[in-house]
Amino acid sequence: MRPDELTITDIHAVNRFHNSAGAYNRQACRPRFGLIYRYEGRTVYRSGERTFVSDADHVILLPRGSAYEWRCRESGHVISMECDCLQSADTPILLPVTNPRTLLERFTALERTVAEMAGDIEKGGMGIEADENFHGILAEAAGNEALRVMLDMCSGMLSRT
Repeated sequence: MRPDELTITDIHAVNRFHNSAGAYNRQACRPRFGLIYRYEGRTVYRSGERTFVSDADHVILLPRGSAYEWRCRESGHVISMECDCLQSADTPILLPVTNPRTLLERFTALERTVAEMAGDIEKGGMGIEADENFHGILAEAAGNEALRVMLDMCSGMLSRT
């Protein structure tokens, strides 16, 4: 499966957190897709016999249904997007990043938009208007056509009143 083959149906969260060196987790069957950007430090993911290194130069796509484990090798911050897609896959997909600074700016804008939308939802607001910050998120930064196509499909998932 390639990222441009995904049909995204919902975006659930954008989270930012810190991992300390040595942190570890195992996932037997991931419940949602995750797009993970480790903009500081380094994490090693293992899925079956394959190993993936997540750092400022590599975004990792963790498909729903995938089994993997990860260990943080160098402390640092991570920002992630959790979403639902029609498809599933067995193993993570590593995507190169050509412009880490722009990628972080895009993720930060998305994080801000989701937080604002959560406030609107709590106030009873609803609507379907694509958010400008989300259009092409990562596209400028990643320089990766498959990732660009996947994220362009996401643009209609975010809305605000």
